[in-house]
Amino acid sequence: LSCERPRLEARAMPAAATALRIPAGEDAVEHFFKKGFTDGLPVVLPTRQRVALMLRGTALGALDIIGKCPPSYAEVTVEKLAIAAVMAGCTAEMFRIVVAATKAVLEPEFGLHGVHATTMGATPVVVVNGPCRHQAAINFQHAACGSGTRSHCVGRAIKLLLQNVGRARLAGTESTTIGTPMKFGLCLGEWEERAAFWEPLSVEKGRLQRDQDAVTVLACAGGPTQLVDFDSSPQELLQRLAKIMAAAYAPQIPFVNQALLVISPEHYDKLLKGGMDSKAKLSEALWRETSWHMFPYIPRIVVQALKIKRPGLPSFVGSSLGLLAGLLALVLRIFARPLLAIPKFSSPSSFNIVVAGAPAGKFSVFMPGFGVGKPGMPTADMSSPVTMAVEPRPASLDQPLPEDSKDAQDILDPSSELASTMLRLAR
Repeated sequence: LSCERPRLEARAMPAAATALRIPAGEDAVEHFFKKGFTDGLPVVLPTRQRVALMLRGTALGALDIIGKCPPSYAEVTVEKLAIAAVMAGCTAEMFRIVVAATKAVLEPEFGLHGVHATTMGATPVVVVNGPCRHQAAINFQHAACGSGTRSHCVGRAIKLLLQNVGRARLAGTESTTIGTPMKFGLCLGEWEERAAFWEPLSVEKGRLQRDQDAVTVLACAGGPTQLVDFDSSPQELLQRLAKIMAAAYAPQIPFVNQALLVISPEHYDKLLKGGMDSKAKLSEALWRETSWHMFPYIPRIVVQALKIKRPGLPSFVGSSLGLLAGLLALVLRIFARPLLAIPKFSSPSSFNIVVAGAPAGKFSVFMPGFGVGKPGMPTADMSSPVTMAVEPRPASLDQPLPEDSKDAQDILDPSSELASTMLRLAR
């Protein structure tokens, strides 16, 4: 028999949210502004009752841990996420979409810390597929990227979580130089039914089943940039889309890793008439067309690349090789072939294409992703799109509402806290 005394070991347990103490006479919304809990816009106050109703939108438990949120890497409990969803204006029907989108951005390949911290102003954009679009009223028609619906509350919930649990701070851990309104949150659905010939994004990129609920989260670093079109033929439309996309980051920058392209229904019809009966065909054509626009910059790109790879190379040799590359590109251009060795986008798989927007209107938009360069370069693939299945609609959404408790109107603290500690005997 061992006479050793059992060792006390501390094990962290997720802590339930606590009620805020708001000074008497102070407006609660203004208190949230003062404490830095908002994104600059007013929020819905996260009362205990509202958070409880939000939690009906998932089968997960309130203290289940979804992951760790940068930059503090504090644990994200379902309850803390529900508080963020309430503040953002989400409905309980939206919450399982919020859960899936949060899981996606916390995946290592998404690189949330870098996405949020960059001076480029990158931000998560959520695309929703499957029947949950209808159940949660996710917009995929009029003003899909604009105002007028609650869809963007999904994206906003992620940003509020990042701020209050992840402890991200503008001009601190977030260094955005200019930014876009997308920083408040952007979420849209794909109009799958309208684009029946094309696979939904979740099928094409995430390898999920058609009609399976899913989200795909992409980091976008600008836009949406809109193509205004009136009378393009299918070929002209392709060329004009490529021309505006060729300006991603800057016209002379090659190897942009990702882009989100939102095609309007009218443009979908026109592209279909031009033989683009799959997203793969459109992606291949756009990759080639955008590469045409690198032609004027090829000599300079080659010279700069040689300076990095061969720093001891005489400058006249580098300049000569740059001119030769430019001449090669010119010859290929004469024969109607772009120099694909230096493309604008890394590959045809760089394009993430969805169909959305009002039934009428010849407009499409694109948003460049976050990451540029060939594999192995420090700026390459800084964020990759992540597709995540959405859990089935929970039965709790159809159950009678619970009776109000005495503390139903308590306002819960949205910020992260130190986990409570439980002592146990180590065996």
